Amino acid sequence: LVVGGWLPDFLRKHTNFVDRLRRIDGVYVQSQRMLTELEKQGLSNVHYLSNFKDFAKGRGQANSQEGSLSLVFLSRIIPEKGVEHCIEAVRVLNKGVDEPLVRLELWGTVPSKYEAWFAALLERRAPGVSYRGELQQESVIDQLGTYDAMLFPTWYEGEGFPGAVVDAYAAGIPVVASDWHDNAEFIAHLETGVIFETGSVEQLVASVRLLLDQPELLQKLKLAAASEAARYHVDAVIPPLFRQLGIDQKPG
Repeated sequence: LVVGGWLPDFLRKHTNFVDRLRRIDGVYVQSQRMLTELEKQGLSNVHYLSNFKDFAKGRGQANSQEGSLSLVFLSRIIPEKGVEHCIEAVRVLNKGVDEPLVRLELWGTVPSKYEAWFAALLERRAPGVSYRGELQQESVIDQLGTYDAMLFPTWYEGEGFPGAVVDAYAAGIPVVASDWHDNAEFIAHLETGVIFETGSVEQLVASVRLLLDQPELLQKLKLAAASEAARYHVDAVIPPLFRQLGIDQKPG
């Protein structure tokens, strides 16, 4: 089971591992892109297995407060995850207004090597931005359900299908994401989220402004995100895998 999107690049650099992987029964990857790339590298035992979680089904989302947005960033706090771009986008969107139109709460672990860098970011952060610390797994979906959308402007090299996106869908909120790696495979542009050019703060601003200016679109995305969550529930993903492996599933 391959967690993340790193394996194709790893095998290009370490070709001797290809023969080793051919000897096992199956390699399960989180995206169709990885499946295709690994097949091109000579593996015929690759299968698609999306990320999945066990969560309460059928969570709805209330309408947001018209004229404002509540956003969330949930990830490790490292430069490649795009947290600085999130803060800059909020600064631009709130510039020249008395009360912030956009509020952003940051959640995530800060590795020790980035503590000074992140502290400096927070010192010069825009009004409306706050860091909330680490979010315990059992509270993730309930907390995400208090926001309008998740920001995911990553360019992290090992990015695959992060569980935070599944959490967002389970909470009934769309994801505003960079077009990095496999993001557009599981975040449908203007259906379950908004996709913008990787590294472009300008396009991130435009994507958030779209949701700010079109509350009816935001509500449509929320409903679609909540519906999309069913695809990534453990009950949808694991039974086909068990059938493929010849594992009997007994009631209870």
